[in-house]
Amino acid sequence: MKIQISIIIPVFNIEKYLLKNIKTLLAIKRENIEFIYVNDGSTDRSEEILKEYEKKDFRVKIITQKNAGLSAARNAGIKASVGEWILFVDGDDWIDSKLTEKLFNAIEPESDMIWGGYEIVNEKEQVEKKVFLKNGDNGEIRDGIEWMISNKIMYTPWIYLYKSELLKKNRILFPEGLLHEDMEFLPKVFYYAKRVKYVAFPFYKYVNRAGSISRTRNVKRSQDLIQIAVNLEKFEKKYVGDSKCHLWYKGYRGEICAAAIHIAFLDQISFSDIFEDNLNLKKIMIKYLRESTRKKDRIAGAMLLWKLENLYKFIYLKYNKIWKKKSKGNY
Repeated sequence: MKIQISIIIPVFNIEKYLLKNIKTLLAIKRENIEFIYVNDGSTDRSEEILKEYEKKDFRVKIITQKNAGLSAARNAGIKASVGEWILFVDGDDWIDSKLTEKLFNAIEPESDMIWGGYEIVNEKEQVEKKVFLKNGDNGEIRDGIEWMISNKIMYTPWIYLYKSELLKKNRILFPEGLLHEDMEFLPKVFYYAKRVKYVAFPFYKYVNRAGSISRTRNVKRSQDLIQIAVNLEKFEKKYVGDSKCHLWYKGYRGEICAAAIHIAFLDQISFSDIFEDNLNLKKIMIKYLRESTRKKDRIAGAMLLWKLENLYKFIYLKYNKIWKKKSKGNY
């Protein structure tokens, strides 16, 4: 039987959440699907739970490896997959099986990617926030570069259904050893995708839990974002020929570097702590900010160059407080 869809699920010490993930995925009825669970060196009961369900359902496949991180686990799944399409689901999240089926039914042979919305839920499965594009974008089909230039893409790899050939032919993998790996992975994918369709199905349930990367205070988060900007500049110089796309990458590098600083501000990490071991990283970040196509990034770059980081921090935190009050969930 030819496998149409490979769902790749990284797993690391998440026994508390794993059963919900497995049950919602196995509720998908189609047989031409494989669930690739990548056990990334778990030391709790995660592997035991996976083996139990491997015996119950022929569609469940397990890869076990030494702990190497989220990117390495996803990459192992990509390499092992045989489906025509690939979907990522994190092991501590879950899906609405009926809406996921609806997503699969939207597949068209000529498409490279299909994507939908998601809901942020708490550990009691209560919806905290819905994240989606405006209703007018539902059903829209664009070239990947056009989606990037419109600044509408979301940097969450698990809301996208990818044609396997798109990733494998262009050798696109997640950067290993870096946090916020999605910020590098998705701009590469969208650059090569020729036909990308948006469907407003909130099929994915992102569990907002303590201890996740997005809620962890860490200097490395800021440092890795700047490194991702460096990696994307190398990619751009080597592969990108479209002039509009060049401009987008300039703006995106500035946006990434601004995010690196903002994360540090929100986590109460000092500016000097980020660059204590690597002053060259500071120069690169300011360079990207000052070259950005976004005015606010250029202003930030100038303020940091003039050593006005405390003033910039005050302005940003005040603005962020106002923005949070106005935000209603639309992307």
